[in-house]
Amino acid sequence: YLAEVFGEVHGVDVSGEMIRQASARLANVPNAFFREGNGSDFSGFPDNYFDFVFSAYVFQHVPSFEVIRSNICDGFRVLKPQGIFKFVT
Repeated sequence: YLAEVFGEVHGVDVSGEMIRQASARLANVPNAFFREGNGSDFSGFPDNYFDFVFSAYVFQHVPSFEVIRSNICDGFRVLKPQGIFKFVT
């Protein structure tokens, strides 16, 4: 649904299987891109790239406060000035 609103949508997950399923399910959505991440940061994405960063129901599954902090800090790194960062727990 986000791909209908935004020019590009990038999904990141630590699970290669989830990335495979998302890629297969949305193969016909040309502006949806998926990447397996390392779970700690958004390496591979440049600084100030995104207008909007959204995380849904992820942080309660992360066993380490430091990993959560790393994700939030790097989320702000890839976010453009005046961008929006929303996360749901």
